[in-house]
Amino acid sequence: MLFLTRLCYISGFCYYCHTALFIFIAPAIPIILLLFLSQQIRWENYLYILPSLLYSFVIFPMWHKSDYGLNGGLIDATAAKLIYSWAHALTLFELMRGRPLGWQPTGSSAAKGRASTHWHVKHARQLLFLWGMLTGITWSGLGLWRMSQSTKPWNFIPVVVLGIFQLLIVLKAAGKTGE
Repeated sequence: MLFLTRLCYISGFCYYCHTALFIFIAPAIPIILLLFLSQQIRWENYLYILPSLLYSFVIFPMWHKSDYGLNGGLIDATAAKLIYSWAHALTLFELMRGRPLGWQPTGSSAAKGRASTHWHVKHARQLLFLWGMLTGITWSGLGLWRMSQSTKPWNFIPVVVLGIFQLLIVLKAAGKTGE
């Protein structure tokens, strides 16, 4: 296999690793900041995440032709990202255990029989919901608590809003995983 061809496969694998790790690291960052570094949460420090916010909430929605209003596509698309991130995480978990699941057509008896031997596949929706709600409530709750304790509560408004957005996404994704 050519080197550039190998790089394509490596790039895809890195993408799967990134999306899988993102579901654990993304909520950990604001939780750690709120717990241990709350004095660093100031409006001017939000400039560091502004490019990511602009991409997620402005550029990405403009790129697509579908309705990306808050009620429509934005939460739906972000929930879909969360669902496939969990699929990538569970797949990598099985790969590390040396028990990768082979691809099977959806609805086939082979797919149902094989998946039933893996507890986390059967309980993927519950894992998504429990982890998402635990981190989302912790994130939002810590933000609200820091707001109530701070002399500058407005510094915590964006982190609280993003924590609530996380909860909405989890609720939407947990509902979608059963469809």
